[in-house]
Amino acid sequence: RFLHQTRELKAKALALGEELSGMRMERASYGQMANVAKHRERRLKEIRQVFHGQLSKEARESVIQFLTVINTEIIAAKAMFLAYSDPFEKYRALLFEYAHTLGHGVEAFMNGLYRRASLCGLDYSEAFRLHGQCVGMAVLWAGEMSKSQGLLDGDGFLAHQALLYTFNRFGGYDFAPLRRLCDQLEVSKDEFCEGVLQVVRRDNKRGYCKCREDSSVDQLVRQRPGCLLRSSDPEAELRYLVEVTEDSQRAVLERAFDCEFDKVAMLKENQLHLVSREQSSTEGDQTQTASALRGLIASLY
Repeated sequence: RFLHQTRELKAKALALGEELSGMRMERASYGQMANVAKHRERRLKEIRQVFHGQLSKEARESVIQFLTVINTEIIAAKAMFLAYSDPFEKYRALLFEYAHTLGHGVEAFMNGLYRRASLCGLDYSEAFRLHGQCVGMAVLWAGEMSKSQGLLDGDGFLAHQALLYTFNRFGGYDFAPLRRLCDQLEVSKDEFCEGVLQVVRRDNKRGYCKCREDSSVDQLVRQRPGCLLRSSDPEAELRYLVEVTEDSQRAVLERAFDCEFDKVAMLKENQLHLVSREQSSTEGDQTQTASALRGLIASLY
């Protein structure tokens, strides 16, 4: 409840932080930056007031425990590679780059739009997306690209997409807010796709396997979540990086722009379903949905 209750405040604080970062890059005056920083601190103070003033001691401890477990699990998972064998993410740790190709692309392009919106005096807090949210959207797009190439279908596709959609009840991975900002700034579908792909063409994974000019190096999944497609290039430095055509990336970006992937995983009659935003509800508990997803993934291994 706390995470949902403070969602709008966090979005505004994050948007102000992004605006402040952009102002530093553009060497804005100290007075301008101080004004934005003041507004950001006010939002952060409001969040702290909700946490310390409106939540019971038990609720605060529950939030802290939840965030501690999440962070501990993430650090433990990444430490296997980063701390011991590949601290600079040049080889095996590139597994953590799954979905980052398009994720970085949409993140960089949208950062440019946030700066444009700020100069136009538009409130873009609803459309603001963190790095993890951009990569999360790109995970869904990777699943769709894998499906379109016949690599992923049935329960494997359902499980892969539901890993994100189970946590999308409040729209953190929806594209619709980004689309509304694009419309406000008169950014077309073609401009959005080309802007993202311009970033992709400079991606740091190029060179790890053979790649034509009209393609990029990316990762696709086959059969089930966590099972990555292997490169057919015998000289590839990392076998889980493969060539993906720009046409396939553009196609999935066009569908994302049309909000085709704004969905939620829900349990209906004990069956896991991916439903559109219009058919979903923020009411209820996703515990049973998560349990059904866990069972589905277990059945695939």
